[in-house]
Amino acid sequence: MKDGYKKVCRDWFTETNNLTHDPVRALAAGVILAGVILVVYSVVWRGEKFDVQTFGIGMASLFAGVGAALGLKKESTHAQGKDDS
Repeated sequence: MKDGYKKVCRDWFTETNNLTHDPVRALAAGVILAGVILVVYSVVWRGEKFDVQTFGIGMASLFAGVGAALGLKKESTHAQGKDDS
């Protein structure tokens, strides 16, 4: 079971070679976790109403931003590899 968690974390937080740590993915996970925690805080402790549409739009924006960041990172990595050869 412990090895399964290590594999999942390795797949989520490393480059495609599974050796190089990717700070973009780690920061993205932190931002998404913070967003979910803030929603739980607002609803549970402050008693605000949970708006599914606003939550969905916010999470979609976060995921779109993460996807764009990873896409741009991938393009810049490939461009650097082409320049070096």
